[in-house]
Amino acid sequence: MAELYAKVKPDTLQPPEAPDAPLPNVNPAPGPRRIQLQDDLPGLGKLQDQQELQLLIDRVNVGYHHLELVISHAGLAVSAPQDWASLTYQRASAEGSYQLARSVLQFHTDLLVALTACDHQVGLGYGLGRAVADLSMRPRAGNQASLTDDLRSGRVKTIVGWLRELHTVLPAHSAGAVMGSITQWQQWAASPTWNGATLDWDAHGSDVVGLLANQGKRWRLLLTGQIAALDQLSPEGYVQAAGYMVGRIREILQRLLAQYWPWVTVITLVMVAGVVGSLLLLHSPATKGIGVAISIFGWLGVTGRSVSGGLQRTLSHVEQSLWDAELDLAAAWATTMLPDADADRQLHEAQAPRSPFGQTASRRVLRRRQPPGHP
Repeated sequence: MAELYAKVKPDTLQPPEAPDAPLPNVNPAPGPRRIQLQDDLPGLGKLQDQQELQLLIDRVNVGYHHLELVISHAGLAVSAPQDWASLTYQRASAEGSYQLARSVLQFHTDLLVALTACDHQVGLGYGLGRAVADLSMRPRAGNQASLTDDLRSGRVKTIVGWLRELHTVLPAHSAGAVMGSITQWQQWAASPTWNGATLDWDAHGSDVVGLLANQGKRWRLLLTGQIAALDQLSPEGYVQAAGYMVGRIREILQRLLAQYWPWVTVITLVMVAGVVGSLLLLHSPATKGIGVAISIFGWLGVTGRSVSGGLQRTLSHVEQSLWDAELDLAAAWATTMLPDADADRQLHEAQAPRSPFGQTASRRVLRRRQPPGHP
């Protein structure tokens, strides 16, 4: 719906003067036209403007019919517009362009209200799709502020909040991948660069806008399950994700040992006292050795059971969550197409190093921790 509205929205948002007479009826299916033949059959990228518009309308109609059952079961009704086909042939006039855009806008509003009333998650999902599409399609090549304003903290924060709320009903890892990818775009837009230098918008603005539009299509493909988030990962991506998970577990172990230090200290003091007592009170060298051994092995047994039991309980609860989080992060890196391949992408913990050839190396290096075996 957002793509359709962006396609039909006139440059002037104010309605034109009301015409003296209504728009003439136009047959949406005129007789065969004499067209220029082509060497090969055209793909979607070669469709004419009218055909591309009709494709968008058909896609909206298909989506609406999928949702129509949800709306009708809730006892509500949203009427699908019947005038889009004829209005597309009136877009040359200001009134025709306005009426088509008005009809799309009204249908979107009715659909959003009905879906939200029927099911909060369905309505939120529809709003999320609209917000992601707007984020990637609204910037204009002639205005850099249109990019930075749309990637401002407030808009991105709202989208990220919706993704978190819907992550359990969206395809696996898609919400985390899109959250991380949008965050990288936001960080890049705060200080945009191109080939390692400050972005010259006049020279590369159109390239940035086009790349963001393509990025938005990839986000929507992930969120709708048309492509799987983990399909974007290479074998090396899985290896790196495992390495980062080991780093997180190491942090948990350090915190757990810090938490148990009073208990370990007390038992250690008891063990030391046992060793000293064995040496002072027992007379036979053999019995002294046995006493020392009993104290040491007893200390190892008590502390080992205490610490290992705590570790097992802790890790059993967080192991899957940690692995899922690392896969989300890896998928976010794999799906992001920033304008500057050498951009410093952090996501709070990582950056993309430059390869010897001036492009982003596929290997990631953590700022705060390194995977095992990393120099």
